Amino acid sequence: MSELGIGIVGLGMGGNLLSINGMPDFPAFVRGVCDLVEERAEAARRDHGVEFATGSLDALLERPDIDLVGIYTPDHLHRDQVVRALEAGKHVLVTKPMTISNEESDAVIEAARSTKKRVMPAQTQRYVRPHMALRRFIDAGEFGDIYFMASDYYQDLRPIYDRTPWRYEVPQDFIYGGLSHNIDIMRYLKGEIAEVAAFGSYSGHDSRYPDDVYETFVVNAKFEDGTLGRIALSPGVRPPLPGMYIQVFGTSASFVSDRLVLDRLDGTPVIDFDFEPEPYTAAEIRLLREFVDSIISDVPQPLDEFDGARISAVGDAITASIRAGGAPQKVRLEF
Repeated sequence: MSELGIGIVGLGMGGNLLSINGMPDFPAFVRGVCDLVEERAEAARRDHGVEFATGSLDALLERPDIDLVGIYTPDHLHRDQVVRALEAGKHVLVTKPMTISNEESDAVIEAARSTKKRVMPAQTQRYVRPHMALRRFIDAGEFGDIYFMASDYYQDLRPIYDRTPWRYEVPQDFIYGGLSHNIDIMRYLKGEIAEVAAFGSYSGHDSRYPDDVYETFVVNAKFEDGTLGRIALSPGVRPPLPGMYIQVFGTSASFVSDRLVLDRLDGTPVIDFDFEPEPYTAAEIRLLREFVDSIISDVPQPLDEFDGARISAVGDAITASIRAGGAPQKVRLEF
């Protein structure tokens, strides 16, 4: 298999993948799209050479020329759509979160096992250049023993609500739809989170989001090795502050907001991770390329359904802790 056929479900975020059709050396091609907005589906066919456009998931899944389905739909639809795609014989790339409960994760894992098809959660923070570089420094042993890390995520959701009203109509649970970024980047850089103690509140930043649902969070975390971490999220921060902020503290190095200090360098100078700006699409394409290459080469992909399950399991534990007034809760890690 030299080129995979891809089908995209949901052309909001999923539209980022269409650019591969203009990359001659990319080992996959978007052959079909599914979107409830007919104009978006037709534009994909017209502007990117997509062969098939539909508003029906079943019609897309029936296509024999599609090997991999990218699911970029609202969070609460993921479990059923992932399972349907697997049962149709397709590999699945699914935007975060893969699922929104441990029970949903069990269903996806069982479907992947029974169909022998692959699932990869699209955790794009792993594919942002500063985070990739940071991981290389950690792997090289430059940090010594990491004893604390934090991951904060601040965003202005007002324009995003304008484009995706489902987020306040359903509403979206930001423990899964937002904190999954933070949870996985901490897993990627440090290891599994085994226990959490969390608090949630409502910010009042946008009257469209229901005021009886929490969307601002602070989470204290304990990793499997006993070291500590912290996560914070707020969706109502005004520009220019929004973004992902990572802090990593080790016995021989520190990293704070894209600035690195290595003890081994004389004078411990500050090193700036000054990468050229790039669109967020770049991280999506790197992630897709790794998944496609792993399928073609028949080697394990970087993340699988068990990673997706463990990310959501931290979300379940956060939910339980908030309901228990901040009492610590163990994270289910065995699936």
